[in-house]
Amino acid sequence: MKTFFSVLAIALFFMSTGVAQVEVTAKADTNYTDENGKKQGVWVEEKQRAKSYGVYVDDNKDGSWTTYHPNNIIHFAKTYKDGKLEGIVIEIDKKGYLISESNYKDDMLHGRKKAYERGSRVILEENYKNGKLDGLRRAFYSSGKPQEESFYIDGVKSGHSKWFNQAGKVIAEYTYFNGKFDGVQKTFYEDGSLLSEEYYKDNVREGEYFEYFQDGNVKMSGFFKKNLKDGIWKEFDEEGNIVSEKKYKKGEEK
Repeated sequence: MKTFFSVLAIALFFMSTGVAQVEVTAKADTNYTDENGKKQGVWVEEKQRAKSYGVYVDDNKDGSWTTYHPNNIIHFAKTYKDGKLEGIVIEIDKKGYLISESNYKDDMLHGRKKAYERGSRVILEENYKNGKLDGLRRAFYSSGKPQEESFYIDGVKSGHSKWFNQAGKVIAEYTYFNGKFDGVQKTFYEDGSLLSEEYYKDNVREGEYFEYFQDGNVKMSGFFKKNLKDGIWKEFDEEGNIVSEKKYKKGEEK
């Protein structure tokens, strides 16, 4: 509820900067085109039963623009500069709940973006730079607990990423370089204990592989070469005894 009212306050701020008077003057001087055919002044636009109110300067949207749902609930509150989005953009659903808030610079996403569930629970946090994901990205379950944490550089996933179960335990840790698996990759049991670890280079499995029992003892070990099993692969029981041993070359058992 608090978020709902804060959104209305933000929307009213947008309206107070120029859009609020649009409805007052709508019957007077609106939708004006100058002698050169350029839109000027206050305009009221309608598309698929949704109305938008704002100002044009020399055929470019400028200042605050507000779009309404058919039921007259605010849908979008935006700010333009020379026809391009500049500053915060707010989206609201038909019931008045906040959907998202994002920041723009020169018509591109730039800065923090948040998405919400029913106006209060944050389900996504992202950072943008010049229209591309850049920095920490976090997704959340409806409970508010984290679902994913990852990092981006210039729109490409890079560095360390984590996935969580609904209890908040880490179920996977992956490492990326230029959007590809690179380095150690780990998965975990639901209680957080290590399930497997393997190594990648340029999105290809390369190196040792280990799988574990829930108590931490090794269940399987082996080696990958160019994404294929290679060398000796062993399976163990829970007491650490070898129960199977096989030799591979280029993915084929020898």
